[in-house]
Amino acid sequence: MSPDSCKHLILSGKGNIDWDRDCMEISFSAGKKSSGFTLLEMMIMIAILGVLASIAIPTYVGFVERARVQSSIADLKRISLIIEKYKSDEGLFPASLNDVGCDNNLDPWGNQYQYLNTGEVLNEEGKAGMPQRCIGCRWDKFERPLNTDFDLYSMGKNGETRLNIDHRQSRDDIIRASNGGYFGLAEAY
Repeated sequence: MSPDSCKHLILSGKGNIDWDRDCMEISFSAGKKSSGFTLLEMMIMIAILGVLASIAIPTYVGFVERARVQSSIADLKRISLIIEKYKSDEGLFPASLNDVGCDNNLDPWGNQYQYLNTGEVLNEEGKAGMPQRCIGCRWDKFERPLNTDFDLYSMGKNGETRLNIDHRQSRDDIIRASNGGYFGLAEAY
């Protein structure tokens, strides 16, 4: 505020005039602005952040879970190729993942990958004259073995599984099925 406009405001008022004090008060009161947020503005901002968080967090969690599933599928494909190379070199499938150096591989949820030489189980049942049910093999919803060569899978997020992949504890498993024709979630097979 200029000194001339300050003098004009003081002269129009009543009472004693103290030019310095009065001009100083007018200058400070004319330039005052509110700083900070009101309670209503803060509440609106918190509500907006809450809505954004309720949208972003589940989306992020879903993205992380899909990435884990894709990582597990890639691991199963890699291990499957190692097992098939072992068969071409040795003439038979390995008895365990230890035979191909994959026994310490963990899925993205921290569980070991599961392996069963189903061809060997079927051969043993055939030699014993038993009906070939592949005891210990995993089954689809039509009670057929998922694979006739070898079974390889991750127990998924819950770390639990059942032989029938249609069971609720097996739906999140990441499986190899149709002798390597399918890699993915058990619930989608």
